[in-house]
Amino acid sequence: MPRIVFLLILFLISCNHAPKNKESDNENAAIKYRDTLKVDSTSFEKINAEKSYANLRFRKVIVKKLKAGKFRIQGEAQIFESRFKWILEDDEKEIKSGYTMTSEGAPAWGFFDFTVEAFELKDPSNLKIKLCEMSAKDGSLQNELSIPLNN
Repeated sequence: MPRIVFLLILFLISCNHAPKNKESDNENAAIKYRDTLKVDSTSFEKINAEKSYANLRFRKVIVKKLKAGKFRIQGEAQIFESRFKWILEDDEKEIKSGYTMTSEGAPAWGFFDFTVEAFELKDPSNLKIKLCEMSAKDGSLQNELSIPLNN
């Protein structure tokens, strides 16, 4: 009888000491690391230095000035059949326009990347680019995203 009681106690004690889960150890280690992580404020400012633009059909759109009169536009768009129009304007006057494609069509968000040149302008005072979705029904421009280029 004392043997049975001893075995029963030993069994109950061993049940309370479950083997450690390696995933929970990794999570605890990650939490400890996050608590001690230091962020250099200058690198954080560099990451957030580029302003992004968005609307219903375009998101994460950034503009990089490559040199005088040349710009690179990158971002994501959710566009029917992956094709959208861009219009380069100066003081509401259309200078150039064209079409570009995204990597995927709607409903997915596809990536796009293109460059625009406006070298023929002598004094661009209010230069901006419009990104527009075209209606599948009648071809009209919808969801226009206007981005200033003189910043």
